[in-house]
Amino acid sequence: MRRRTIVALAGVAFGVVLGAQSSSLPADIHPESLSRLPPLQRDGLDDEGKRVWDYIAGPRGMGKTGPGAISMYNEAMPGTGK
Repeated sequence: MRRRTIVALAGVAFGVVLGAQSSSLPADIHPESLSRLPPLQRDGLDDEGKRVWDYIAGPRGMGKTGPGAISMYNEAMPGTGK
């Protein structure tokens, strides 16, 4: 009985994932970043932007989604020199 329950739950979870992937995104959502902002490319940044990119991404690299990728859009805070 327990095994059937686990298999059934796995099937439901798989169906939910497939359904979520096949649904269309709103027109203002970028399909790669899953936000309203397109993902940035390191090569398109100036030297300071590349330095910040390397600091945030570290050796693992930068994903197209998530807080690291979106934080690359933050502007420098006035008066801080950062």
